[in-house]
Amino acid sequence: DYITSPHGQTFDKIAEAFNLDYIKVTKREHFLEQFMSMQNKPHHCLMEITITHQTNKDVYDLLKTIKL
Repeated sequence: DYITSPHGQTFDKIAEAFNLDYIKVTKREHFLEQFMSMQNKPHHCLMEITITHQTNKDVYDLLKTIKL
């Protein structure tokens, strides 16, 4: 069992409403470059990161093994 919440929503319109720079990252290999570019901006930004269902499951399974 794992948690997933597929939906068709994105955050681009929210960013637009608040006049924020927005980027959507869909590939792991693009994340670091995009993250660093947003880190260097002098104002607030919004980054949306999408993952596959399999990645979601893998992360969920890993989190279940953490002992607090």
